[in-house]
Amino acid sequence: MKYRWFGPVLALLLVLLYFGAELYLFERPAFPLDDSWIHLQFARHLAQGNGLVYNVGERVNGSTSPLWTAVLSLGFLLPGGLPLLWPKLLGIALFLTGVRATVHLAAALGLGRWSQSMAGLMVAGCHWWAWSALSGMEILLFSNLAIWGLILHQREADDEHAAPISVAVLAVACLARPEGLLLWALAVGERILDERARLSRTMPGLAVGLMVLSSVLLYNIWVGGSPLPTTFHAKTHTDWVLVPNAGYLRSVLNVLWDAQPILSLLALAGGIRLAAHADVLRPPRLLPVLWLIGQPLAYSILTSPQGPQPLGNFGRYYFPLVPVVVVLGLAALEPLLSAPALALRRWRLSWTPLLTILLLTPMAFSVWKGPGRYLQTVANVEDSDVRMARWLQQRLPPGARLAAQDIGALKFFLPDHYFVDLAGIITPETRRILHRSMQARSGANGGSEPYWELQLADYLQRSQVDYVVLFEESYPALSRSPDLGFARMHQIAIERNVTMAGKTLVVLRTPWSRGPLLQD
Repeated sequence: MKYRWFGPVLALLLVLLYFGAELYLFERPAFPLDDSWIHLQFARHLAQGNGLVYNVGERVNGSTSPLWTAVLSLGFLLPGGLPLLWPKLLGIALFLTGVRATVHLAAALGLGRWSQSMAGLMVAGCHWWAWSALSGMEILLFSNLAIWGLILHQREADDEHAAPISVAVLAVACLARPEGLLLWALAVGERILDERARLSRTMPGLAVGLMVLSSVLLYNIWVGGSPLPTTFHAKTHTDWVLVPNAGYLRSVLNVLWDAQPILSLLALAGGIRLAAHADVLRPPRLLPVLWLIGQPLAYSILTSPQGPQPLGNFGRYYFPLVPVVVVLGLAALEPLLSAPALALRRWRLSWTPLLTILLLTPMAFSVWKGPGRYLQTVANVEDSDVRMARWLQQRLPPGARLAAQDIGALKFFLPDHYFVDLAGIITPETRRILHRSMQARSGANGGSEPYWELQLADYLQRSQVDYVVLFEESYPALSRSPDLGFARMHQIAIERNVTMAGKTLVVLRTPWSRGPLLQD
């Protein structure tokens, strides 16, 4: 049993290495995504009593994870003012508990001690999970809730006397990530279809889940006119074809392959093995594999080939599936543990050390490259959005209105200025314009500027925006066309960019602005 703690110990050592290097290089807590700063902006307003708002007085449903936002808001209320350190401490704790939960998931699915120990080690050594721990994002909060929901679901299926709370836990997971809705629905469906489960025992958890979900859906409809958050509409295209998008499925496989190259290939085989070993006392263990298959299929159906792919930066929407991939992959390998040893001349080799070496070798490469990849993503955000925010802090006149492509760090460091969101998460009108950009047209006078950028410029004028911060690669007409009249005030080139939407971040003064020219 003591080997089951190897995973949490490795996780702690790795995340402290990441965090120590971050503090050494940047001299304060920093984040690898601009989205992290968006969460903090929502959390600050929540702590101040303004509600879930981005600009004061304007309620929006732009927080993908209201539960994570609520937890982050505590950092603004704690003594000492630790809003930037608080997400790091939470992430480290969730990393350790998530690794430990993976061990329990392997045990709940009937895997042996070696598999349980390896499950913890493989998740602990996954560099994307260490990255998630310090990202300031909701990834590991959702992962913990989802894993424990899976554990409790299986325990309730195995033991009719177990407290029926798994459905309620999975409903709470929906407050951490919208993907939890699919997992919750699959769990409810499996319990209803299980002839051994009594519906009366499922109803309390189902009732709690429905109350949680209905409150979120009603809030989204009230604020945004849709049951889904604005982030969903901003990151997908409305022209759904309702058939699986093969390109999207390949992208998901690449994400899982990068995280767990061997076990991702074995996961489906492990799911089939667990399902095939059902009997009177042990019901099928289908929920993990249904989730593993269901989430990519659901998103692929809702993904237009012409629109953006909902993978999240670096595929982060699929990082919570890593423990499932690990456990199911190990389930496929378990029969080899009891197989006869390999006979090579005078040597007899047990399968256990061979499999251990096979799995730990690629994990060692993941551990090796992880810190550098994490620090590079942090550097990209610091060298672009944060740096630009600091530059503007010293130069913007009071009351200046801005529009930005990245709305996180800029708004966090410029809280007193009104922002228009060019990506459409906070500003619905720009989202509709961007969706129309999939069918770009020529300008009214036969020019080369895409028609949608002309529409966007018109909306910015009606919104009385004074300055615009964007990546010139994403908005070529606004940032480069002399006919539109946007004057370039400052630009930042991002070295070794792997994170941001472009390599050059610029601040433009609008033609109608009465604000001053911003000087270096």
